[in-house]
This record gives sequence, structure tokens and C-alpha cells, in this order.
Amino acid sequence: MVLRQLAKPEAQEMYNTVTIDTASIAWDLCEQFICAQAGVQRLADIPWGQGYTLLSNEFESCLRQITMLGYGLVIITHVAIRKETINDNEVEFYAPALNKRCYPICNRLVDIIGYIDVEWDENGNSTRWLYTR
Repeated sequence: MVLRQLAKPEAQEMYNTVTIDTASIAWDLCEQFICAQAGVQRLADIPWGQGYTLLSNEFESCLRQITMLGYGLVIITHVAIRKETINDNEVEFYAPALNKRCYPICNRLVDIIGYIDVEWDENGNSTRWLYTR
């Protein structure tokens, strides 16, 4: 329904960018849609693992359709922080908190990955930083 609305000239005159906040919620809603279409409660109930393929294809198709309509696309996710010890030093790795099937779809569509962090000084003042990759 939203994609049909975005295809209308009135919407294209009003908006330049579509923001999805958050991608994991959009993924979950897409999963619910696929399950409802198939008349099942879980993707695993669709035979031969086909549910996972249907979900991935539907999610990617919808995101691509937004870009093909000429909109900019901003995909927001939360962060997943993983800690590892390398050469006796603890190192933090930051990555989008996305399902293992959702991540590559989003990653193929984005041009910039940014991470916003807030640092606090000793007086309680905050400074926001945007890190890009």
C-alpha cells in the first residue's frame, strides 16, 4: 500500500527521501506479511525453506522499488557490539543489528554506513559524533 502511494505523482512532488526506522522492524513486518500470504504462523512452516526465500525476495524488491521510484533511501538500524581479544587487547566491533538474511540486502543497497555515538565529558556535556565507512 505504501509503495503504491509513493508511486503517485503527488507523493513524488512532496517527498525526496524515504526513511525506514528501523530496518529490523521492517524485516519483521515483511515476515508477518509473507506468513499471512501463506496462511502460516512461522516461516519455517512454509515447505522446503521457501519462506525464507520469499521473505528475502519481498524485502529486497520493496527497497529496490523505493529507489527505482527516484527516492533517496535512508535505512536506520540499531548497533550490535561484539568484543574480541586480539593480541591481549579487547577490541570492539560495531555492526548493524540486523538479521543474517536482512543484513546483506541492506548492505547491497547503501552507499554510506554511518554510526552516531555520544561522548560525555567530565561536566556531563555531550558531543555527538558521526563515524562513516
